[in-house]
Amino acid sequence: MDNPVALRHELVFVGVAFLSIWGLCELTGISYGVLVVTAAGYFSWHLYHLWKLVRWLDGGIRRLPVDARGVWGYIYYRLEVKRRKAVKRKKQVGRLLKQFKSSTRA
Repeated sequence: MDNPVALRHELVFVGVAFLSIWGLCELTGISYGVLVVTAAGYFSWHLYHLWKLVRWLDGGIRRLPVDARGVWGYIYYRLEVKRRKAVKRKKQVGRLLKQFKSSTRA
């Protein structure tokens, strides 16, 4: 499976951010606690979006969250495309069933 562009950008961003913070810690003598806090914030952001996704999947909410950026925006976009295709297929099956019923009555 080919990684989407958003995922590659996310990985590059995380790598550059952590290397920058690590370098800053080394140069200034700041403790590595800054790096730990930054990592905790980053993982909290992902957990927040996972929570929103699970809430959307379990709650039957029709609209996807629109405030997502990066890889989460890509995931939400792909889910919306899949949902629209499913709705379109459902309508097609309904039309075929209706035609079948009318032809069997004749």
